[in-house]
Amino acid sequence: MSYHWPRISVFTAALVTIAGSALGATRVATHVACVGDSITQGVGASSANTNYPADLQGLLGPGVSVMNYGHSGATMLSTGDLPYQLQPEYTSATSFVSGAGATATVDVIIMLGTNDSKDYN
Repeated sequence: MSYHWPRISVFTAALVTIAGSALGATRVATHVACVGDSITQGVGASSANTNYPADLQGLLGPGVSVMNYGHSGATMLSTGDLPYQLQPEYTSATSFVSGAGATATVDVIIMLGTNDSKDYN
């Protein structure tokens, strides 16, 4: 089974990433970390390149580094059955963000919480 996520959310993410600041000046990200669960990872997608981080990379182009730090089943809850903060993707995402450099404009898109609603969480 493959899922096809609505393109509107990808376009919304791209607009949030690219546009706007408190002063209204154009803001362009140089690094985007996509943090999340299986939706971010792309589980159930028709291919490894069919997930929203890959789509976002295509929209933003080669001048922006978009990285996928999704971990299937991860929870936002630190007491959940699979806390994201205890997964290797969390460490990789924080290293990516902190290592982007002083002149980088970094955005983090978080898609967590779906697995928090499991009965045992």
